[in-house]
Amino acid sequence: MPPAIQKNAKSFFITSPQLDGVLTHNHFEPTYLSSFESTTTVENGRATVWFFNITPSISAVLRHYYRGGQIAKVSADKFVWHGISRTRAVREYRLLEHMHNLDLPVPEPLGARITRHGVLYSCDLITRQIPDTQTLATILTTKQLNSEEWNKVGRTIKKLHQHHIWHSDLNANNILINKNGDVSLIDFDRCRIRAATNFPWIHGRWEQRNLERLRRSLRKGVHQSSINHYKESDWQLLIDGYKG
Repeated sequence: MPPAIQKNAKSFFITSPQLDGVLTHNHFEPTYLSSFESTTTVENGRATVWFFNITPSISAVLRHYYRGGQIAKVSADKFVWHGISRTRAVREYRLLEHMHNLDLPVPEPLGARITRHGVLYSCDLITRQIPDTQTLATILTTKQLNSEEWNKVGRTIKKLHQHHIWHSDLNANNILINKNGDVSLIDFDRCRIRAATNFPWIHGRWEQRNLERLRRSLRKGVHQSSINHYKESDWQLLIDGYKG
């Protein structure tokens, strides 16, 4: 049974059943987290991502939701309220929960907070940290991937597509690889389950667009010199893994 949404005077909360009574409101507060020496941060575009320990055995990641595009100049982190179930944090939490139950290589959701601001809201998400990983973009700044590693990236994307999971921002920064070559996908904000179709001429279009988005991010990294070890022939290795 999925965890219930709890409410206090200011906010709504979701807590994983395994952390009921352990994960607190304080864990959503950067000021509180920064008081611990083990807490670290990473700048990720517009946002700061917080890495911290909930317990000695549970390492977690806190991410605050920010807007993108021109609208961010008006409201950096506030969204229009359309009900709790339609908030970005709840949607991502539920999708991660669904994928985690399917044993897909994605972060385990641990908690979410949604705070009302009149007709607007802000929100945060806490997930279990996937240990000892680097992003695909970071790895490609220093070394090449071998053919098996590229195949694994393709196979991992295919696993999600087989379950009709559409990643809205599939790029080289949202693919994690550990030292064993295991691949995970992160950042499922605004992602969703696509409806299956029985029309053969439609099947595959959204999957192809998903893959093309990743390819553009790799090419963009090369163009901006942030990715130094990617060549076009590597893409076919990824596709071979995807099709295999």
